[in-house]
Amino acid sequence: MKNTAKFLLAASLLTAAGAASAGEFVTVEIKGRVQGLYDPDNVLGGQVTEGQLVTGEYKYDIHTPDQAVSPYSGGYHMPDATMKLVVGSLVFQSAAEAPFGMVSRAASVAAIGGESPPEFRVMSYTNQPLPNGATVERFEFEFRDSTGQQPATDALPSAAPNLHSFDYHSAFVYGELNGHSYSMRVEIESTYSDGMTSDLVISPGKSTFVSGQRFDVALVLPAGSQIAHATASLDGQPLPMSFPGSCNLAPPNLQNRPTIICPDAHLQLPEAAGQYRIHWEVELIDGTSIGHPVEWTFIE
Repeated sequence: MKNTAKFLLAASLLTAAGAASAGEFVTVEIKGRVQGLYDPDNVLGGQVTEGQLVTGEYKYDIHTPDQAVSPYSGGYHMPDATMKLVVGSLVFQSAAEAPFGMVSRAASVAAIGGESPPEFRVMSYTNQPLPNGATVERFEFEFRDSTGQQPATDALPSAAPNLHSFDYHSAFVYGELNGHSYSMRVEIESTYSDGMTSDLVISPGKSTFVSGQRFDVALVLPAGSQIAHATASLDGQPLPMSFPGSCNLAPPNLQNRPTIICPDAHLQLPEAAGQYRIHWEVELIDGTSIGHPVEWTFIE
């Protein structure tokens, strides 16, 4: 196996050494929009535009041991970590079975005269090529706090970053095709990991279904929400469940919480048994959106 490093980072340290994984993974899902596209030679084939919706995730073992010497930066080797961004039909994804690492730069480094603000950065240098053969040489998520408060320690976070604690939160991709380069910056608008509270309630939540089981889906929104539209997707690809469309508004309830009902959802999902993370997104009339994934397992 080719031992090429790929890293989840929050500083300039690139430490990698073997370590056994404890096997408790957190998956952080992000949503954002393209805010900075450089593609003068059309390497991306016109499939990415400014303002386009982007989804993604990174996954790592929260019990990976810290191998950094510095008390202000944590270094972690992660052979099972992964990261991905989906923009339309394009998927930017870390390569499988390559060493992975993470570093977290603590806020306390600023107190000892650190030259840069604390940050949490997720980076990968070993990535799958795009379908046209273009490389993905740099791939990162970055969360930075210019006030010097977060992250408070160099420990691995056990949940998604709270965007209110970071004034800079973006994703960046860079690559080449036959000497022609491209780059894309994504402004991250929301993050989510299991266990976080959300303004959107999805029913059923995390569940297991048997073959042939019928069920509807309800999306319950905060009181007074004015809905523009709602969508469902799997791995960045739309599913045939949307409002307006196959889904409809339920009659008003006593809590004044608008609710969307998607009937016979079981007919719109993959037929093969397995575990799927379905992402639901509701955009409101004021332009804001709320959403998060739900994990459903299907058994035969």
